[in-house]
Amino acid sequence: DKIKLWCGPGTLNLLCAPIEIKTRPRNFVDSQFSAPWGVAAVIARGRAGLDEFTPAAIQSRDLLEMAGKIGPVEVDPSFEGAELEPGRVSITMKDGSVYTEQVDLPLGTPTNPLTFADCEIKFRDCIKHSVKPIPDANAAQLVKLIQELDMVKDVTALVGLVVVDS
Repeated sequence: DKIKLWCGPGTLNLLCAPIEIKTRPRNFVDSQFSAPWGVAAVIARGRAGLDEFTPAAIQSRDLLEMAGKIGPVEVDPSFEGAELEPGRVSITMKDGSVYTEQVDLPLGTPTNPLTFADCEIKFRDCIKHSVKPIPDANAAQLVKLIQELDMVKDVTALVGLVVVDS
């Protein structure tokens, strides 16, 4: 029913304000620099992949409705001064129950790195949006080669898999 966010001051200025634009992005770049939009995407669709930040996505009813439930975004003074500012989300359900989750170290940082499987998921999401799509067989071979990169004798094999003829 309602979603509230807490962040540090740096995050507020860069990713959470003004709330009107962060919850109703004017273009896909606005959505990419919006913590509320990312939160709305995860709640509404279970993910925040590239598909949730396209020009079509910022006009989609499900994301706009979920983003409209977000606010206010407040600064938590205890987050100030952290090298990577934590974030907290609190969801109040229609029955009054409240669910809160805090992330102290974002996924994909040196202290909380992505697994190889996470990287593969992101890679496959990215190549779906490539101007020149990479065939599935090439993507599978790329993943295999990258996973064993220290044993690859000739890395030009990687280039051949990503350069696709028109």
